[in-house]
Amino acid sequence: VPAAAAHAAKLSPHDSRNWLMLAFFAQLPNSSSRVSVVDALKLSYYTGSGNLSLTPVRAQIALQPSAIADDEIKTFVALEIQQFAARAPSQIAKLGPAYTGAKDDGREVIEAAITAVNPALIVTLKKSLERG
Repeated sequence: VPAAAAHAAKLSPHDSRNWLMLAFFAQLPNSSSRVSVVDALKLSYYTGSGNLSLTPVRAQIALQPSAIADDEIKTFVALEIQQFAARAPSQIAKLGPAYTGAKDDGREVIEAAITAVNPALIVTLKKSLERG
């Protein structure tokens, strides 16, 4: 499957979903991907930063320690989460897996980004996690 994702990115490099798939496979333990998580994520943002349907999955990968340590990724994911919170506040619970899967650095980024738009939404996100 990673080879198919790489082939898709080669055939359609303008499609951010392909780069996101490569980032997903690159972040898996024991990945044989020749593309780094950070590079694939950056290309996903460069080719489709406005595609908010990708935000929950992209945030889940970007908030991991291997990616969030990169300043450009940190900026991209923070801005994307702000856009998501502003344009789709009713969908904020979709960021739950990204929040719960993140370490302290990633959680700080998501909390700051959401709070910058609407402080009540971070409460909504945390309550959605309590409900499961």
